[in-house]
Amino acid sequence: MAKNLIDITFSNSTNNKTWKDGFFDDVIGGAISFLKLKGQLSVGVHLVGEARIKSLNKEHREKNKVTDVLSFPIGQECDNCGIIDLGDIFISLPVAIKDSEKSRVKTKSHLATLSIHGFLHLLGYDHEKSIKDSEKMFDLQKKILNSINLGD
Repeated sequence: MAKNLIDITFSNSTNNKTWKDGFFDDVIGGAISFLKLKGQLSVGVHLVGEARIKSLNKEHREKNKVTDVLSFPIGQECDNCGIIDLGDIFISLPVAIKDSEKSRVKTKSHLATLSIHGFLHLLGYDHEKSIKDSEKMFDLQKKILNSINLGD
């Protein structure tokens, strides 16, 4: 059985330094375990402000508005190192906090949801293709979240 290793590159360009890489290691690691993914995987998780997420959304999706999470899949294997770089997840921390307060859910739970959502996009899931694809992705997202102990 191949050993599963995850390399998460974490950055936080917001003023809110509450959220650390360990949280995202646990969430993404939990998703990898649930999905029984094997091999050495690399993922970037980036907490950004509203201006940055809006800029990325405009540049890459031609949508000139703020959003909560964006994913940029790569899915390339490093020939010399055997690591599969899945891509990058960008989460707007201010939007996530506002949305969690509005929905009356813990920010920790909402950030986990956004992280898993972005991770599933990196794996090729797309809820915008069809109702069937949407149901499949959101069902899987819910199952993964239910399997992760957030330590609430």
